Amino acid sequence: MPGIEAGERSNTFTPALGVMEEIKNVGHDRKKKKADLSQIHGEKCWPMVDKLSPCEEACPIHMDIPSYIMALAQGNINSALEIVRRTNPFPSVCGRVCHHPCEEACTRAMIDQPIAIEWLKREIGRFEQGNGHPAPRVKKRKKERVAVVGSGPAGLTAAHDLALKGYPVSVFEALPVAGGMLAAGIPDFNLPSAVVRYEVDTIRSLGVDIKTSMRLGRDFS
Repeated sequence: MPGIEAGERSNTFTPALGVMEEIKNVGHDRKKKKADLSQIHGEKCWPMVDKLSPCEEACPIHMDIPSYIMALAQGNINSALEIVRRTNPFPSVCGRVCHHPCEEACTRAMIDQPIAIEWLKREIGRFEQGNGHPAPRVKKRKKERVAVVGSGPAGLTAAHDLALKGYPVSVFEALPVAGGMLAAGIPDFNLPSAVVRYEVDTIRSLGVDIKTSMRLGRDFS
């Protein structure tokens, strides 16, 4: 890569220095600080607004990332866990193997670097495994039963969401272990099997019946 002369190189820092100077000046003017924070919170990353933050938009399942990060910042990890589990039945898994496009979209990078969203989710999952979590509220049980073929992430997510809506769910898995590629395709040093078992057992606790070694067309049809 060609070098850059010192005088020219110093010019490349001007935008960043300008941003940092503006941030520093905000602290000397309480009214300006309030106005600037209102703009940031209302239009970019503040929870409970009527639009998606960039990180939420980038997330494949549109998790409420700003709200659970704010809960963590306030020291309320139980609230953070509850927010995560509204849309994600695999927080511990995603805290380890998600490709985290949310971090690429994080507007904190405009100042220094993106927030480590994946690692925060991992810590929330670790807290849950050590302390448990309140059982989610399941709606009134329905008469109709649902069968789900495959216990990978898609199948278990479907079973999780259906169970919360009150449907009795049976999941049929051809492999001898539940979890699909989470259990059979990812090395243990990246995703420990104990983590996968914990997430699967959490879904089982909703009343989901997971039957392993059951292949469609061979063992049932």
